[in-house]
Amino acid sequence: MKKMMVSLFSAALMGAGLVGVGAAPAQAACPYTGCVETFTHVNAPDTVVRGDRARICVKVTTGGNGRPKGRVTVLVHKSVGDYHFTDSKRYDGGRECFTTTKLNKRGKYVVKANFDRKAGSGFKDSDQRTVFRVVSG
Repeated sequence: MKKMMVSLFSAALMGAGLVGVGAAPAQAACPYTGCVETFTHVNAPDTVVRGDRARICVKVTTGGNGRPKGRVTVLVHKSVGDYHFTDSKRYDGGRECFTTTKLNKRGKYVVKANFDRKAGSGFKDSDQRTVFRVVSG
C-alpha cells in the first residue's frame, strides 16, 4: 500500500510538472542581441496601370513563435529613371501596407522592404526585393 501511494504521488507531481511546461519564445534560446533570424515578405502587384498608385504590403516572420518588433522601410525606385519613393512605419507584428505616389512613367520598378529590429531585441534585421511593371492603360 505504501509503494502504491508513493507511485501515485510521484505520478501526480510528474503530471503537474508536464502541464506547466510550454513552448518558449524563439528569442528565449538566444541570450545575445540579434541572433534569431527573421524573414521579410513583401507583396507588390505584378503590374500597375500608368497613373495609378501601387499598394505594397510587408510582413516579417521568424522560424519560431516570437513576434519581431522594430521598423519596416519600403523603398521603390525606377530601375532606369528618376522615380524614388520611401516610407517607414513602426512594426509590431502582422502586416503593414504602404501606398506609393502616382506612377506616371512606364517601365520596371524595384521594391525593397527592409526590417530594422528594435534596439536590444533578439532578432536579426532582414530585407527582401521584388519588382513590378507600370504599363499603359
